[in-house]
Amino acid sequence: MFETLKFLTKNSPIIIVSIFLYIGVVRPARVVLMTDFYMPLIKKIRVEVIEQKKEHLEIVVKIEEDRIPLQIPFGAFYWPSVVLLGFTKSFSQIKLFTKYHLFITLIIPFCLLIPVLNIIWYFVPVNIFRYLSEFLGLIFVLIGLHNIEKLITKGFNY
Repeated sequence: MFETLKFLTKNSPIIIVSIFLYIGVVRPARVVLMTDFYMPLIKKIRVEVIEQKKEHLEIVVKIEEDRIPLQIPFGAFYWPSVVLLGFTKSFSQIKLFTKYHLFITLIIPFCLLIPVLNIIWYFVPVNIFRYLSEFLGLIFVLIGLHNIEKLITKGFNY
C-alpha cells in the first residue's frame, strides 16, 4: 500500500504534465490536423463529408448509402496507455501499441475508401474502428498497470 502511494507521489508531476500536455497541445493539434489536413484529403478522394463530430474528433463520410466514421489517431484512449507504459520504460510496448493504433485508425479506413474496396463497407459495422481503438487502448492500459504492479512488487528501485 505504501509502495503504491510512494510511486504515485513520486510520479504525480509526470501525470499532471501529461494531462495538461494532452489538453493544451495534443487535443488542439488534433483539431487543426482534422480541419486543415484530414478533411481536404478525404475530399480529394471524392467522398462526401456529412458531418464533423468534435467530441470524438471523427469525420462521418458518405459513400453511396453508407456512413463511415473516420477518426484522428492519438486520442484519449492512446495517451493513458503511453504514460503508464512510459513509467515502466516499456518502449518496445509503446512502439507496438503505436503501430497497432495507427493501423486501426488510419491505414485500414483509408484503404477502405479506395473505390474498388467500397463494397467492403456494406459488411463492416459503422463504428468498428472507434471501438477497436478504444479496446486496444484499454488493453494497453491493463498491460501498463500490470507492468507498474510488477515494478512495485519487485522493489522500489525506480
